[in-house]
Amino acid sequence: MQTNTMQKTIYNKRNVYKYTTSYTRITQPYNDCRYCGMLFKIHSKLKRHVRIHNNAKPYSCRHCSDGFMPLEQLKTHLLKSHNEGTWFTCDICQMKLTTKWNLEVHVQRHAAVKPYVCSECPKRFCTAPELRRHHPVHSA
Repeated sequence: MQTNTMQKTIYNKRNVYKYTTSYTRITQPYNDCRYCGMLFKIHSKLKRHVRIHNNAKPYSCRHCSDGFMPLEQLKTHLLKSHNEGTWFTCDICQMKLTTKWNLEVHVQRHAAVKPYVCSECPKRFCTAPELRRHHPVHSA
């Protein structure tokens, strides 16, 4: 076990003050996938990952009974196939997106915001997954 000290600043209307507290970090063992050996710190993420191997699709459409693995895919299906749910519309180009996160990333593209920088070259990316997809370029 490891004990750390943390300093936190609290802001409110009347004053600003700091307090110090200590907390204990409990290091937990990694959970490994029995199919591929991939390691996960969080058990729920392992459970979600295992669905890839056993082709489980726990979320089904109430209209057509199609199955989906991530809940986000079901929500996208409901929007596109059954016009159920809320589209997120870009104020700049009126493009309709299926999630708030997709809209935020899309708007970043309009503003050319690319906070994720490759450590091997000067290339920049809008999202962390884009940066991860880029990394193999340097090992080829």
